Amino acid sequence: MKTVAIPEVTLPQLISERGLDELDRDFLVTEEVNWIPPTYAFRHAFYFVGICTGGFGKVKFNLQEYTLRPNTLFSVTPQLITQIAERSPDAKVSVLIFTKQFLSGKQIDSHFLDTLICFQPDAFATISLDPSEAENLLQFFSFIKEQSARMEHPHRKEIAKNLIISVLYEIDGLYQQQSSVLKRKLTRKEELHKQFQDMLFAHFKEERTVKFYAEALYVSPKYLMEVIKEVSGKTAGELIDEAVILEAKVLLRVPELNVSQVSDTLHFPDQSFFGKFFKKHVGVSPSEYMNLNE
Repeated sequence: MKTVAIPEVTLPQLISERGLDELDRDFLVTEEVNWIPPTYAFRHAFYFVGICTGGFGKVKFNLQEYTLRPNTLFSVTPQLITQIAERSPDAKVSVLIFTKQFLSGKQIDSHFLDTLICFQPDAFATISLDPSEAENLLQFFSFIKEQSARMEHPHRKEIAKNLIISVLYEIDGLYQQQSSVLKRKLTRKEELHKQFQDMLFAHFKEERTVKFYAEALYVSPKYLMEVIKEVSGKTAGELIDEAVILEAKVLLRVPELNVSQVSDTLHFPDQSFFGKFFKKHVGVSPSEYMNLNE
């Protein structure tokens, strides 16, 4: 049976579904809290960077949880599984959202985004800023929004595009300054744990044995299990199962998919095996979970 990937949340969908009043559909600068999708996990087809300006929140990127407090900067690439786990009533986040296609053009290298440290696979998703650094970026955001609203200007989109590139260089500089410090603080065990998490989300649909990840990371399964347990408080097997369950929950929320298709997409031997696995970890069958979320 043909498997189906999780549909992406596109920027136009995000703008329309949230009722945001925007002039364009290929980039967005907003301080609205309700740009954040519902608490269930989702994938997105755009990049976004943001700064928490008030309150607090907890967000998961590929199951790794991060706390957002005032002056926390975060950067996220397309395809990550994102989930808002918690947010305070006074939570405020200023975000800049854009597509790779928008920044591509005759004068701009299409691989520009791939060269930025802040969007590298091993980059830290969040860093803490000084108040002055945060205010500088917020002024950038405000200026981009202001300039893009100049409907009478024939080059307003080109101006917005180049301003976005400028602020991305500014953000990347901040990441370069802090990432070197943060990486020096990681122990070898913490670094191994991070490498395991990165590999896990690249291969969990097909590979679910600790042996596979241990061999790929050039350590013994026993040592990998010990390190993962010590660093995360969970076993490697538990983290693998969590990744599978998160993907399953996302897929089961897709109206066009049935349980059999989800089972095939996740490479389970059959629907019955998938059903038992899902119920063991979630407490309800896949069909019951689908009905709960209709």
